[in-house]
Amino acid sequence: VALVEDFLKLNLDGTVFTNEYLQTSDPAIYAIGDLVSIPFNHSDSSLYIPLVTNAYRTGIVAATNLLANERGTTKIPFPKMQRTVVSKLFGYFVSSSGINETEAPYYGFEVDSVTQKFHSRTFFATDEDFEVTLKLIFDQQTKVIMGGQIITSDRGSLEIINTISTLINSKTTLHQLATMDYFFNPTISFPLHFLNQLALDGLLK
Repeated sequence: VALVEDFLKLNLDGTVFTNEYLQTSDPAIYAIGDLVSIPFNHSDSSLYIPLVTNAYRTGIVAATNLLANERGTTKIPFPKMQRTVVSKLFGYFVSSSGINETEAPYYGFEVDSVTQKFHSRTFFATDEDFEVTLKLIFDQQTKVIMGGQIITSDRGSLEIINTISTLINSKTTLHQLATMDYFFNPTISFPLHFLNQLALDGLLK
């Protein structure tokens, strides 16, 4: 940032100002990665969230728009993000996407949540090595899903956080999620996916 602070506009947090196409105050210059703030799904303003995934995505958007300038094609805006992250601690995967209950009031939201722990993938067997705890955070009035968290010992179940990120981005409600179409095979799953069950539990609160 110090290299450009004398001739490019900066944000109050010290990042380089960009428009939705990642152009700076000089439209011939684009900024990406940890130099910029990112539009956050539950805020009217952008936030400084230096994640590798954001660096990749800003790079893709900026490169696409640079090519669009040369080819005369349509530019694409940088989408809002949910801040989807994961860590591994003491043999467990801990992951989250969207906002949590503690920070929701700071964004002006009244939220509720539902949590459930699962020890089996199927009707027929309990896997002693399998455990996944899922939590959904949703708006009290509209039931729109605003966040989710996972703690699991199973690497495969960690992909659920990507599904939750998509649900947040799509502004999916608990009513929609409760009947959302997921596969069923009696030897490897329940008729209701974990997320279907969580949504039903949330609607009963």
